[in-house]
Amino acid sequence: MPKKLITLISVFLIMGLVFTGAGLVNEASAGSPKRLQVAMISEPASLDVHLVPDVPSYWVIEQTGNRLVRFNESMELEPELATSWEWIDDLTIEFTLREGVTFHNGEPFTAQDVKFTLERRLDPDLGSPNMRFVQEIDLDTIEVIDDYTIRFSTSRPFAPILNNLAHSSGVILNQKAVEQYGDEYGQNPVGTGPFKFVEWSSGDYVLLERYEDYWEGPAKVDELQFRFIEQASNRTIELETGRVHIAEDIAPSDLDRIDNHPNITLLRDLDLMVSYAGMNNKREPFNDVRVRQAMNYAVDTEALVEAVYEGLGQKAQAPVNYTILNPGDQAGEIKQYGFDPEKAKQLLAEAGYPDGFTFTAITDPFDQRVNSAEIVQAYLSQIGVTMNIEIVEWSVLLDRAGNRGDYDMMFLSWTSSSGDPEMATRPFYGGAHGAAGNRVWYQNDRVDELLELGMQEPEWEQRWEYYMEAQKIIAEEAPWIFIQFGEQAIGVRNEVTGFEIHPNSRHRFHKVDIVN
Repeated sequence: MPKKLITLISVFLIMGLVFTGAGLVNEASAGSPKRLQVAMISEPASLDVHLVPDVPSYWVIEQTGNRLVRFNESMELEPELATSWEWIDDLTIEFTLREGVTFHNGEPFTAQDVKFTLERRLDPDLGSPNMRFVQEIDLDTIEVIDDYTIRFSTSRPFAPILNNLAHSSGVILNQKAVEQYGDEYGQNPVGTGPFKFVEWSSGDYVLLERYEDYWEGPAKVDELQFRFIEQASNRTIELETGRVHIAEDIAPSDLDRIDNHPNITLLRDLDLMVSYAGMNNKREPFNDVRVRQAMNYAVDTEALVEAVYEGLGQKAQAPVNYTILNPGDQAGEIKQYGFDPEKAKQLLAEAGYPDGFTFTAITDPFDQRVNSAEIVQAYLSQIGVTMNIEIVEWSVLLDRAGNRGDYDMMFLSWTSSSGDPEMATRPFYGGAHGAAGNRVWYQNDRVDELLELGMQEPEWEQRWEYYMEAQKIIAEEAPWIFIQFGEQAIGVRNEVTGFEIHPNSRHRFHKVDIVN
């Protein structure tokens, strides 16, 4: 067959794929449901909100349930299942609940559901991985005043409690449904949200349908399908060919391609994530602050972000993401580590390592972390430091870093999805070491004191002062190589309306529509 003919046939086949794909997501012809298809990076672990800590699970759970309070797209708190709240004293808060709300099984929402949800979440026998968000609530104080009023106290002043309740893990459950499904509840969730669960095809998708009696009014589309597409390149292809309407986590290498596509809009926004290389602060040589500072001076993190993330996000300028704790006029008071290899060598010599040293860094197989490790490895070689890289499974990394402290350096990232500086500081830099969060085993008594004060102080202006002082100390002592503040990149086909990117990656689809 002539080469020219083969080329023409290939073109027609590709065009056919595009047109066929476009048809697949726009099947809302007469008599068929209008289905919104969304490409996710991975499959949920469970749809039982008390058993999961992962974003893919929350993506689905957010559509099927509601919390007492929620964040809007500016990360401001607003009412959801609670219409208002009042502080009775420094420890006690009372919520007035929304009337006329029903669960997907027809059960009315009442204060008893809130009490059941809090008690289940705090049950040590359940072992919820997100118990920490509400662990300051005193179980003995949870009191149902009437069907639409509930009150409880914290064991000590705890300023972030509303932010923590607004976290995705705060979805309210129906006791009857949880008891009915038992161990199978994670595959049969029942909530008060705009979409109700229909089907979970393992390895493929979760299908939801519109809940007609939703208290904010029914959703715009009939069905919402989340498809699990791990490879970023495949998500891009599915978006381009019209097989999905929305694709999350567009790869840096595909940003220009999506941005220039005539039928797709690329949405970008800084988020709440920070990526870092954590050093084991209790192990030589990283127990010496001069060595930790030298690591930061040795790496051109601005160039690293450009190379690995291709401009997505920005160089980390502080221990806490600026989206959470913006230093404003005090930004210049936070120690900055510009690229200065000679300064790095000087600090190493002062610490007793004029000829460098050898160590091993661990990372999971995630491409961006592996690529970051390789670039850090190359930079450190320029100051005489040899960094070996060991790639381990995610669970192994967490065990070695959190439970055993068995590592020299690790590459990780963290999203402070409560939007509060408490979540961005105390788990990382506070006194609870290891699996509790402070996996770099950093210790500073003044920082511990400031983080405790910040956690308890109700007035934001004073809280900000405490966290800023702590941030300045942490930056000076450099427990991490501060790498990147994150940024989301989401591709949305032009026939989609009403979608808004959310800073904590928990997007809502209640008002999203498809216009043909």
